[in-house]
Amino acid sequence: MILDSNLERTVASTEEVLVPLGVPIKVTKSRTFEHTIELNLNEKLEGQANVGFIDIISTSILKNIERQRGRGYKESETTSYEIELNGETAIKYQLIWTDIWRRGTVQIPEMQNASASFRFRERTELEVRAVGNN
Repeated sequence: MILDSNLERTVASTEEVLVPLGVPIKVTKSRTFEHTIELNLNEKLEGQANVGFIDIISTSILKNIERQRGRGYKESETTSYEIELNGETAIKYQLIWTDIWRRGTVQIPEMQNASASFRFRERTELEVRAVGNN
């Protein structure tokens, strides 16, 4: 298995928050996400693979990622951020949850050493943008 060093970022959700003029507020935001493996089989492999086999490949990929990264991953994880939104800076903020994916390729010896690409949702991050300046 080969893991790509480049990360892919995809916006998962956005939210706008209004802050009273001149008032700082603290907000805690949490998001639960799954450490998903998305497997991309080529047409030849799709015809041969069944759901159980794909689950086995996905589990094997996750175990290899854990070994390479030196840490375990639960099926799902909750990430929390405590942020301060300052009404002196802006009255409107955009909160953007971004999923961080890592791509890779895996050899499948059971299918005549075919290879398949995949992506693994490694984590999620919260970005805060002021969009309504005072």
